[in-house]
Amino acid sequence: MQRMSVRKYLLLALIAIGVMPLVLFSSVFFTVLDEHLNEHAESITRAMLRSVSINANERAIEGPRRDLPSILLTTAGESDAGRLGSALGVILSPRPEYLALAILDEDGRILAARPDIGLSVGSTYSLRTKAARLGETAFSGPFDSESLGRVILEASYSNGKRTAVALIDLEWLSARLFLSLGSRDDAVGIVWLDGRFVASSDPSRMRRGDRVDADLLSTSAVRHREEGEEYLVSSESIPGSDWRVVYYRSWAAVTGPLAELSLRIAMLAVVTLCLSAFIAYASWRWISSPLVELVTKIEQIGDGRYDERLTLDFAEEYREIATTINGMAESIERRDKELKDSERRYRLMFEGNGVPALLVSAGDGSIRDANPAALAYYGYTLEEMRAFGARDLDASPERPAEHDGTLFLAAKNRLSSGEIRDVEVFSTPLAIGEEVLLYELVLDVTERRVAEEKNLADLEEKTLLLREVYHRVKNNLQIISSLLSMQAAIATDDDTAGALQEAQDRVFAMSLAHEVVYQMPDISSVDMGDYAGKLLRYLEGEYKVPPGSIEQAFDGIRLELDRAIPFGLMLGEIASNAFKYGLSGDGGDRRGSIRVSLSMISPDGREEAELVVEDDGPGLPADALDKGSLGLSLIRGLADQLGGGVTWERAARGGTRVVARFPSSSPAAGGR
Repeated sequence: MQRMSVRKYLLLALIAIGVMPLVLFSSVFFTVLDEHLNEHAESITRAMLRSVSINANERAIEGPRRDLPSILLTTAGESDAGRLGSALGVILSPRPEYLALAILDEDGRILAARPDIGLSVGSTYSLRTKAARLGETAFSGPFDSESLGRVILEASYSNGKRTAVALIDLEWLSARLFLSLGSRDDAVGIVWLDGRFVASSDPSRMRRGDRVDADLLSTSAVRHREEGEEYLVSSESIPGSDWRVVYYRSWAAVTGPLAELSLRIAMLAVVTLCLSAFIAYASWRWISSPLVELVTKIEQIGDGRYDERLTLDFAEEYREIATTINGMAESIERRDKELKDSERRYRLMFEGNGVPALLVSAGDGSIRDANPAALAYYGYTLEEMRAFGARDLDASPERPAEHDGTLFLAAKNRLSSGEIRDVEVFSTPLAIGEEVLLYELVLDVTERRVAEEKNLADLEEKTLLLREVYHRVKNNLQIISSLLSMQAAIATDDDTAGALQEAQDRVFAMSLAHEVVYQMPDISSVDMGDYAGKLLRYLEGEYKVPPGSIEQAFDGIRLELDRAIPFGLMLGEIASNAFKYGLSGDGGDRRGSIRVSLSMISPDGREEAELVVEDDGPGLPADALDKGSLGLSLIRGLADQLGGGVTWERAARGGTRVVARFPSSSPAAGGR
């Protein structure tokens, strides 16, 4: 495409500078003016509507509503036709809209009328409409009276005995409407419910029974064409009636000032265009030559000839432009060199990298580039790599999700030989222009994965062996427990049997710890809640504790096995004492309750496990702590072994309350 010369461009620019403000001003001015003219026309129309509405309401609606009751009130009890006629004359004289007034009796006979045009005293008059109830004024629709030769409206008011009737001259009202027009091209009318004209500045519409379209009776102004003329039609309801005033504002009158102003502005635009053309030609001759040289030099710089420089033998303004362009050329030349150096460094880092590296499109996954290490690793040429894309290298059973940003991705890649290798991909997004590329480093981790799998298998094997050890220790302890139970069964005295039973309980506590460990997925620690619950159920059976006597509440606390066994022995000793001394009664009639709880507390910011065993029975004998039995000594020693302490005190419920506290560093996830 042929480029426009600088001179032609300058000429057009100068002409545009001269004409454009006028064009913009005209477009904005005419738009605003048109809006203001429309608003002004609507404002005038509304004012005229309001004036006509008030006048029509007073003459044809409120006037009869006020005058007719007044007639009956002032002539109440009067029967003389002459006097009644005089009273009607007083009302009639200042009201030219009334053609006639009449008073009827309850049978509809005329008692008086002014003037008597077709209304003879004593004759019967048939009302066209009657009010729904007494005390209201009834209005008929407009009708053409043959006797009067005019279009009239009947208004009537009855108090039950007499009726006052007014015949309203709608043609007189129409003449008043004509006087209210803002322009001789306008029209105004009053319409009935069905759109028929009650009165009109053009009485022929009323005589013909013309109707107004319902679309024109809205509250907003409407553009309407009728009989070859265009109008702005507005309407407004007359308060207290079913009538509406309709005003036809001539559109020509609305737009006339705008058309006249447009013609004047058009003439001004022609003069302005001529002046602009003359000024543009003079300016073109004066400033175009230096501009042509500037543009030529700029085009040379744009073609990559950065060594080209502009001379400075111009006028002052052009000299500043030339200096700026020369500086721009130097800056571009310097940045071009930096860009080339940066590209060389990138190539050295990318192609010289010994780790396989790929440049992948973040959009479609196509491979844009691969370094020599990647080509050697996958066994493809660069053209082959670009042909099928990065996703074709993926041999994972489940394709990884799309990724963006810097992240690590584990996958399986297929080499050209068909071999599947485990890889870890480190991906970093690079924004190059509007495109996002992923710089991916591919690390082969096949040997590491094989080693990890072997270590995992060895760990599982050792775990199975350790579970077997715990299981066999548990079995051996159960054998010892059974031997103690058999020995206790053949003991000849109660003290020996009791000692053997206590020893059996202690052996069971150790055996139970090993059993809980080898049954858990994690054999490194024991869940104390599970362990304590099983131990208490065993002791409950051994000491024949009545069902429902033990309340248990355990937080999820875990201890290593070497700490779980001392805890179990300590719990067994404390619980055994509670079962012995904490329930009242003998034999099968033992009563009372025992509460056992294990929870985490934080006194002074230190996390500790707290074991509480309390009863509401007789409790330990008062001198038991002073005597220092083996069981109590064992409890103190076990608490000390756990790194804590134990206290005995009188419970709030009347029995004994034992509290043991010791540090714990292994609470379960849901323990607190």
